[in-house]
Amino acid sequence: MKYWIHAAKQLINTWRSNIGIFVELILVLGVAWYMVDYFFVQIYNRCLPAGRSLDDTYVLRVASLPESDPAYQVAEADSAAMEANLRRVVERVKAYPGVQVVGISYDCGSQPYSPCYSGGGLINMQDTSRTASMAIYDIDPREDFFGVFRHVSAVDGHAVRMDEFDWTDPHAIVITRRVEQQLMGDDVQAGASVGLKVRFSWSDPDNYYLVKGVLQDVKRLDDRLPMGYAFQPSNGAGQELAERYISFRIDPAVAGVGFAERFELEMGRQLRIGNCYLYDVRSYEQIRKGSELLFGTTYNWNIRISLLIFLGLNILLCVMGSFWYRVRQRRGEIGLRMAMGSSRRGVWSQLMREGICILALATPVALFIEMHLAMIGLVDLPYGDTPAGYLPAIGPLRFLLTNLMAWLLVAAVICLAVWLPASRASQEDPAVALRHGDE
Repeated sequence: MKYWIHAAKQLINTWRSNIGIFVELILVLGVAWYMVDYFFVQIYNRCLPAGRSLDDTYVLRVASLPESDPAYQVAEADSAAMEANLRRVVERVKAYPGVQVVGISYDCGSQPYSPCYSGGGLINMQDTSRTASMAIYDIDPREDFFGVFRHVSAVDGHAVRMDEFDWTDPHAIVITRRVEQQLMGDDVQAGASVGLKVRFSWSDPDNYYLVKGVLQDVKRLDDRLPMGYAFQPSNGAGQELAERYISFRIDPAVAGVGFAERFELEMGRQLRIGNCYLYDVRSYEQIRKGSELLFGTTYNWNIRISLLIFLGLNILLCVMGSFWYRVRQRRGEIGLRMAMGSSRRGVWSQLMREGICILALATPVALFIEMHLAMIGLVDLPYGDTPAGYLPAIGPLRFLLTNLMAWLLVAAVICLAVWLPASRASQEDPAVALRHGDE
């Protein structure tokens, strides 16, 4: 402790020469905090459970030949024939080596990472004052959509399958935990809504649904918060072939690099049934990257990374330059210390303590400025419903944590900035260093 007290006294005695560094560190702390806060929220969001798994999952789409195509078959053009051919496509996909499970969804908004969105509102028919908003997936109950993406039960956390729910009931619907809480209250036990009668906000009271199960909330994009979903059964009536998405999970040992291209080459001919043909096969990893690029997530992340690197290098060089100049101005003092028996480590420790003391003095001022910047909305705060215990929504705690991380980052930069010039200065002969002190 006495060494730190000595360092503080040294700073007080030379306060005029430290004003510039003091102001510089206030600015550095503010910039570092802003960047750390952004990445803290982004990384925190990405670490939240997604409610499903997209590893080794692919989506296959089929299309119909146009009437102008020479191979077009008029006899295969009616809806019944198209539906039968689609079922044959699904069976051949199931038979492909390594395919573990297949699911079908309808409409662009009924697939993960889709740029489309299909949403709506549910009303609790027992208490019409309670409503919920969510995304809506239209899925085929004859296939295992839940198994493909390994959706998780909100009740016990196990991965569910479609056959665990009673889809023979024409009024069946499955919701996620957020929707259940909005319909029944935040404190309701998971799964308490099973059997609850609900209806969509646009439908008449006779067109109701019964909740058959409750799953964990699902992320639309990796950097977003989990949100409410409703899964309703559909047979795809009236949907074009292009709006039918055949998803499947494949054994990772079979997939490998270039699986989609290999699958198209091997299955293109087999999936040419009637007027149906294989349109494309894509991995959900590819779809994820495309959606993040479309929504600007990739751009924002890359630009912030670039800014962080740029500002980090500038901060390092700026602080290093300031401390380098400060050390060079004190070469005589360093020579005297070395002549009196101080070690190189002792010289570096003394200068490092002084640098940390300046940082500590600048911290309250920086915190005061940052607090006002946060209050005027410079820092993005989470919007919408947040999960219980969501740390970034706890403003004071988030503010302190991000500032602590920024402070440690700047402190590390100061230590490095002091070490380089101090090491060089301490390697000089004491007599030479003392002579510099007389100049």
